[in-house]
Formats: sequence, structure tokens, C-alpha cells
Amino acid sequence: LVGTGCIYGDDQRLVGQSFILQGELGSAAAGRLVQLGFTVLDSSEGHVRLVGRDDDTGHPLVARISHDHGMTVVTTFDKDFYDRRVR
Repeated sequence: LVGTGCIYGDDQRLVGQSFILQGELGSAAAGRLVQLGFTVLDSSEGHVRLVGRDDDTGHPLVARISHDHGMTVVTTFDKDFYDRRVR
């Protein structure tokens, strides 16, 4: 683990977190999320997007995993927040 970060919405509520890992760990991270009940929505070279539930709150989450320059970034978003931003 190289770094972490939090993403806050306009109402100062936590809506996402990022984890930066050294190395190509995208397949392992996606596999672990699938084991935890997440479903892969789409996957392309170096990117995976999954949907599942927060194991603490039960709220829906979107997880994005990407790999670039020897780093893997796993970012989770509150699904409602993600859906509003993507449209």
C-alpha cells in the first residue's frame, strides 16, 4: 500500500475512498471483490468496474480498479454519488 485518500461530497459526507498499491494487483483485487459478492460490470485493458454492497453499511458501492505506471488504484464510490457524476 503506497497511499490512500478519501472523497467527500458537497454535503461533506464520505462518498469514496482510493487505495494506491505498488505493482499489478488489479486481477487479485477484482478477484477478492468478487469473492466478497461484487459483480463485474465491465472490464477493459487495465480497468475493471464492479458493483456490490459495503460490508459495514450495506449501501451499494461501485469499485473501479485501474493499473498504470506500475501502480494499481482501487477506488470505491457510493453508487448514488457515482451514478450522478457519470451521467
